[in-house]
Amino acid sequence: MAQPSRANPSGNPDYPGYTATNVLSLKDQIYDEYLPKYSSHPSFFKWKADNTLFASFLGINDIGNAYANGNASWVLAEDIAEYGRLMDVVYQSGARNFLFLNVPPVNRSPLTVAQGISAEDLEADYIAAYNANITRMAANLSSTYKDATTFMFDTNSLFTQVLDDPCSYEETCPYRNTTDYCEWYENGTDSWYTSFKNCSIPVDEYFWLNSLHPTFRVMNATARAIAAELSS
Repeated sequence: MAQPSRANPSGNPDYPGYTATNVLSLKDQIYDEYLPKYSSHPSFFKWKADNTLFASFLGINDIGNAYANGNASWVLAEDIAEYGRLMDVVYQSGARNFLFLNVPPVNRSPLTVAQGISAEDLEADYIAAYNANITRMAANLSSTYKDATTFMFDTNSLFTQVLDDPCSYEETCPYRNTTDYCEWYENGTDSWYTSFKNCSIPVDEYFWLNSLHPTFRVMNATARAIAAELSS
C-alpha cells in the first residue's frame, strides 16, 4: 500500500479514496498504523514536531451507539477518558500540535428526525455534553504538556449554520434540500454531481447523502474554515 509522501500526499487509495465504512477505531489507528509506520519519522515521511498537525474528528458513532443503548455515562466519561489517554500516546511519540473537531448536529439528520422530537432533543443533549468534554480534554492536554498546542474547531456550529442558511458559506449555497435525502443516492454516486430523474435535484444539492452522512459541500466549507482558523 502506498503511504503518503510529498509526491502523493493522500497515499493509498487514489484521491478521493473512500470513507464512512470499515474504519479502524482510534486505538487501532494509533497502535496498528501510526506507531509502527510513522512515529519513528521514516525516510518516506520525515515529519517534524514543529510543523506537523495531528487532527482528530470522531465521536459521531460513539454518541450514536451510546444513544441507541441508553448509556450516556460511557460516551461522556469512559470514552473521553480513553480519547485523552490515546492523545497522550501520540504526544509521547513526538506530536506537539493537535486539532480537535467536535461532533456536528447529527440529531438533525434524517435518521434521528424520523424518530421524533424527543429523540432529537436527547441526542442533542448527548452531543452538547460530549463536545464540552472534548473541549476540556483538549485544554487539559495543553496544560499538562506546556509544549503542546491544541486547536478546537467548532464543526457543530458550522453545520448548524449551513443547515439553517445554506448560503452562509459560498461552498454550500447550492444546497436546496437540508432535511431529506434521495434513496437513489444513499449508497454513493459515481460523480459528486450525479443527477437521477428519480430524485428531484442532483446529489450535490442535498445536504444529506443518506440518513446520516452529509454530501461534500459542507465538508469543503469545513476544510476552508479550518484553514482560515489555523492561519489566523
